[in-house]
Amino acid sequence: MSAMRYLFVTFCLLLAIMGCNNQTIVGNDDDPGSSFEVVAYAGLVTDLYGNPLEGIDVTFKCVMVTPAGDNIRSSYSSQTDSTGLYKFDTLPNGTYVGIFTSQAGYYQAIDQQITNGIDTSSEVQNTATLKPIVTLEGRIFSSSGEQFEGLTVYIPGTSCSSRVNELGIYTLTDAPQGDYDIAFVKDGAVNYLPVSVSSTETKTVYLKDLTYHTGAGSAVKEYSPFSTTEEQSFAIVPTAYKEGSEPQWYSRKDFSKVRYFVPVDTGRNELNAEPVQILFIGLPIRDDQIMVQRLKRDGYTVFFKDYTTAAPNDIINMDLIYTSYSVTTQTIDTLFKTAPIPLICNERNYAGRLGMAAPDNGSPHARLRIIQPQHPLAAGLKGTVQFAESDVNIEGGSPSSDADIIAVDPRNESRALIYAYEPGDEMHSGDVAPARRIYFLASIQTSRNMSPDGWKLFDALIAWAVN
Repeated sequence: MSAMRYLFVTFCLLLAIMGCNNQTIVGNDDDPGSSFEVVAYAGLVTDLYGNPLEGIDVTFKCVMVTPAGDNIRSSYSSQTDSTGLYKFDTLPNGTYVGIFTSQAGYYQAIDQQITNGIDTSSEVQNTATLKPIVTLEGRIFSSSGEQFEGLTVYIPGTSCSSRVNELGIYTLTDAPQGDYDIAFVKDGAVNYLPVSVSSTETKTVYLKDLTYHTGAGSAVKEYSPFSTTEEQSFAIVPTAYKEGSEPQWYSRKDFSKVRYFVPVDTGRNELNAEPVQILFIGLPIRDDQIMVQRLKRDGYTVFFKDYTTAAPNDIINMDLIYTSYSVTTQTIDTLFKTAPIPLICNERNYAGRLGMAAPDNGSPHARLRIIQPQHPLAAGLKGTVQFAESDVNIEGGSPSSDADIIAVDPRNESRALIYAYEPGDEMHSGDVAPARRIYFLASIQTSRNMSPDGWKLFDALIAWAVN
């Protein structure tokens, strides 16, 4: 082989090696979501606790939404490595729908507004957090109040779709959690309901009833990659029911898991669709503030009140009372004992004043035993669970036989550490619970030492209390 031919073959081999990577590309040069400039793009996929995930399928799609459904103009695929990183060596500039799916398909994330620009200074340009898929269920009515049939409902960029049935009900199975748009298609027009879906476990999450209004004008929601040239002839809005007038269908549904947004200019603004409001009773100390910030992060509206100045009227317009371990019974006494809304208690003596249980003395440890794993308060956990990273002083009690005891002290199972009463249950004092009453183990240092499983229990506690 001549030296010139040898150099040519070597050059070709090098080009072939450099062109090999773990992505596949389907597309064309008239892709409306990109320019011809192509640059690298990298991202990270983690679980709920920030741990990197390997083997996650990553797909970026340039989508044109039309009344006939998605028009996928181009699609790019990759997979995460052992460090949770994925990379596209050549990704045209533009805006994409990013879909991140575990191999079994039970965990997913979606980002409908991933934009690739020319800035490649950051090694990781996007971080996606995988969460369990859920089922979204809801109903839709006409503006005159009649149930409506004939709309197609789907999540752009995914295969998640449904037809509205004769009862106005639609069901979106295998739906991702996160912030995204739900598209409603009717008579050649497309409308959107931006939502934020959050759930601590795989389950059904219910959308509030929706009302469609015809003759909404010709304004079209235009943003890349979602755009339509069709005239918009209807509007979709969540229905707000006055307290006490909710239909039977509404009872005990997980509406708190979904928040609604309306587009304002180029941003998003939350629409007040009866957000859950929590009155947090405690002290302005680090441990209480950790829990307050956790609640706010999960989308709850929190009103903090120093327990030394708390008053009966504080519960007006509240959906839940959360009393911290930092309260003292000498001051708070029996305040909120007859409150007609759910109450969570973290302090054993206050639980005694409320009539919930006979309090016991605390002891230092970091584990509990789940004895009712099927109960929502168990957060899907079972057996012995480490709820704190290190030993903390944990207090419990002895509730009545009407209580649902979810977790006990593994060293003394007569000590209930998580228990709950439903409205109408007879509590330890003989008083009837006026609303849900829940005791949750805690101490002054619990929140700063909470383990991932401990936070699962905390999240499940709030979700169950308000639903």
